[in-house]
Amino acid sequence: MYRSILVPLDGSPFAEQALPVAVSIATASRAKLTIVRAWDPSNYRFSSELTPPFLDAEAHDRMVATEYLDAVGGRLRTTSGVAVSAAVIAGRPVDAIHECATNVAADLVVMTTHGLTGWSRAWLGSVADAVVRTVAIPVLLCRPTETAAPMPSPLFSRVVIALDGSPAAEEILPHAAELGRMGGASFTLVRVAPRVMMPVHPYTYAAPAWQIDQAAMEEAVSHAHDYLNATAESLKARYPGSTIAVDVRLDERPGMAIVDAVQDHKADLVALTTHARRGVRLVLGSVADKVLRGTDGAVLVLRPAGGSGTADA
Repeated sequence: MYRSILVPLDGSPFAEQALPVAVSIATASRAKLTIVRAWDPSNYRFSSELTPPFLDAEAHDRMVATEYLDAVGGRLRTTSGVAVSAAVIAGRPVDAIHECATNVAADLVVMTTHGLTGWSRAWLGSVADAVVRTVAIPVLLCRPTETAAPMPSPLFSRVVIALDGSPAAEEILPHAAELGRMGGASFTLVRVAPRVMMPVHPYTYAAPAWQIDQAAMEEAVSHAHDYLNATAESLKARYPGSTIAVDVRLDERPGMAIVDAVQDHKADLVALTTHARRGVRLVLGSVADKVLRGTDGAVLVLRPAGGSGTADA
């Protein structure tokens, strides 16, 4: 499924922890791997005071970035046998990643993000937010360890896929299934249904009181189970031999319910779509954001082709 995988790096050991995952995926799918690093074109020289500045091709930052990627690429070629190319692009990290993803026709981005760990190196945390809002391909966000040690396993054994019944949310299915298949993973399809409430009495002059509408709740849960079971059967037909379970959660907080499901099923990967709101809110969609910050494993995020996914209500 994947033919071109992009891994953004910033020169830190934490960012490099995404490489074993990316290499494993590239090996399983026979994809080419591109590592990219942005450099700040802040070094200028002038031919005279009357001409505008131009970039020094031998700027120190660019040389450092180039030498770093050459070393990483050489190491990967020697140890993995995967086809690896490197790109050093001038500009802001997000712009460089987007430009490189377009240039190499990337169909997957694999990168680390710190979430809210409080580490001093915040580059990849903020960039991950912006990358998801910018690219139209899935982004696999890996949580590095503070000791910069390699991740326990580069592939995934238990995958939770969050759905809400919408076509937008279902766009994550083939990507999550493909990544899980590579590691022989079992899958759990999760749907969160809010509790259905009804007023206790119809009197407008009395204080409002509410109770659970049991009949409506049972109908909603039954509908959610039917939807997940049908989706599971469709996945089994496409991936014979796959182990697929379903899980319906009753909660008004979809993000926290998905986090609980990930913990209960001991999943090492959770996959979902995100609307990735723009404007003043410079973070992932609300549900994806809560999942990323509430789980320890990897998160596969996709901004749907339509630009919004109701899984992040």
